[in-house]
Amino acid sequence: PQIIISFGGFAAFPVVLMGWFLKIPIIIHEQTAVVGRANKFSAPFARKIAIARPESIKFFPRKKCVLVGNPVLPEIIEVPPKDKPGDPATIYITGGSLGSQSINRVVEEILEELLKKFIVVHHTGFLDFEKFKELKDSLPQDLSKNYEVYSIIDPTEIDGVYRRADIVISRAGANTVSEIVLVKRPAILIPLPFSFQDEQTKNAQSASRQGIARVLKQKDLTADKLLSEIEEIYENWEKIVKSIKIKPNPDIKAASRLVDLIEEIAK
Repeated sequence: PQIIISFGGFAAFPVVLMGWFLKIPIIIHEQTAVVGRANKFSAPFARKIAIARPESIKFFPRKKCVLVGNPVLPEIIEVPPKDKPGDPATIYITGGSLGSQSINRVVEEILEELLKKFIVVHHTGFLDFEKFKELKDSLPQDLSKNYEVYSIIDPTEIDGVYRRADIVISRAGANTVSEIVLVKRPAILIPLPFSFQDEQTKNAQSASRQGIARVLKQKDLTADKLLSEIEEIYENWEKIVKSIKIKPNPDIKAASRLVDLIEEIAK
């Protein structure tokens, strides 16, 4: 290859190392507000380091860093902001690509209460899907019709979920947080407590500073607390959205900035 672009992950470092031995230019991209393991070890071999958030610059050689943002799917960029929630409002609950049993357990306790007032789109992950599917089938019809449960949601269809969603309950992975901030949907973020460098907490705090998210630590996650946070966001939904509606977003042009950097290095 003429150039190597690494986004981290356990398989990335050996590729970066071999590329450096072969004198192939390397760009790494750090999606989080801190630094991932692979990118930490890859940084000395990179020609340039594209960062998504200014907070992560302190983990890298400053002269190599270029702030580009976090690239997101063009379909998500096209999701318009909302002026008011739906009637009834829709809550999108996800634990990330694999789901979260910790979040699912708490949601199970308050599900019927939520369905009396909201539509719930629930991405459970594979491990809990059958249990929640059976739960849906056991609900009274007037509640069951408000509940959609999925083992997985195709990433190419996630824009449709965001178009419907009024409130998002989620882990705080870099991509998910970027999407939530971009589509301007008020959120409750529950960071994975054992992520490297506590990166999910830093991602969630970044969204919180922008005014779009509330951060709920897993150790504080209870049914009553989650229900209270949902009600608080719902009651203040229009105020939250109005406060962030005109704020600039660093990720809208992230893909084009990254491509520009690649073309510059590949010359």
